[in-house]
Amino acid sequence: MAHCMPWRAMYTRAWRTLQIRGLINPQAPVPDSPDMTMDMLFHEAVKVSDPARVSEYKHRFLIGMYRTLDKQLLERFRQYVLPDCRLFGYDDRPSYLFDRI
Repeated sequence: MAHCMPWRAMYTRAWRTLQIRGLINPQAPVPDSPDMTMDMLFHEAVKVSDPARVSEYKHRFLIGMYRTLDKQLLERFRQYVLPDCRLFGYDDRPSYLFDRI
């Protein structure tokens, strides 16, 4: 992948993926080392991981991402998923996303 993007960008993308999946704290900064390798990156990820908090980290990341949407776009997305929410009994207007508006 080195021919597609700089090493730093690859490490940042891998780190963000681990954060999105809840495997590491969303607040943990990407390790910064000029000699970084993928093995070193994953070793650092293990240091800042807490398996007992995976659900919390995923939820926190989800909220953070949805908070970047403006009110209009969030409402359009709600309309898009409304049929599935009704079909499967999901809340189409969760308070942790919509009460901030």
